[in-house]
Amino acid sequence: TIVVARGGKIVYEKAYGYAMLNDMGVRLDDPRPMQMDTMFDMASCTKIMATTQSIMKLYSEGKIDLNATVASYIPEFAKNGKENVTVHQLLTHTSGLPQWKAMFLHIEKDKAKVLDYICNCELMFAPGEEKYSDLGFQMLGFLVERITGRSMDEYVKNEIYKPLGLKRTTYLPLANGFTTEDVVATSFGNPYEYAMVDEIDYPGFGYDCTADLDAFRTFTGWRNYTLQGECNDGNAWMANGGVAGHAGLYSDAEDLAVLCQAMLNGGIYKGVRLYKKEVID
Repeated sequence: TIVVARGGKIVYEKAYGYAMLNDMGVRLDDPRPMQMDTMFDMASCTKIMATTQSIMKLYSEGKIDLNATVASYIPEFAKNGKENVTVHQLLTHTSGLPQWKAMFLHIEKDKAKVLDYICNCELMFAPGEEKYSDLGFQMLGFLVERITGRSMDEYVKNEIYKPLGLKRTTYLPLANGFTTEDVVATSFGNPYEYAMVDEIDYPGFGYDCTADLDAFRTFTGWRNYTLQGECNDGNAWMANGGVAGHAGLYSDAEDLAVLCQAMLNGGIYKGVRLYKKEVID
């Protein structure tokens, strides 16, 4: 789906192709066409459209200090060399945290255990070295929850999306009034994550997961069906239950056009100010 907006108005939009063409590789007799309001799994765009939005609002309100240590908000994070990692370093992927870990092999839909896992893990890189990190943005999600006392999905919905009038931007769409007919089918289970952690048949694919080999051999949680409304990201869905700082959000093109326009306008859209212009700058 394509949306072109200028000056707060949509000047062109069009939907192409199908929202679902195949089911586990078998072409449907009646494929579902794409619509302008079809919702997509935002994957890592969650980092910008949910987590960074939340941090910008909290910073604009003086509720978070980007130069403060993460441990000043979440004390249990101060382990294994992470004592001086700052919020700013999480935002800029310079914290030194591992880029990715197969947490879903060890944790089943328990965010408290995910937080404990990250707090206990060791740095993989020197702080200051830029290495894209899913774990870093998961920690930012936990920061939002710790500071506000609200779940990540509830906070961003009520503080960002509702004030802008967004109607189809949410975590957990199937639990929030939408059906599989509203969303794009994404993949046939989790073949990518499977290859990433399979050091037997796919050695060297993705990150080194040899330490997880025993857990991989006994893991029975693979999704062997076409994903519709369940976020594709294995750690977001299987470990965090669908709500995380790094992935899990769903949205459609028109809602995103509004959110992007708010950023282009310096944090305001149709009289609704999310955060100060200085924060965007």
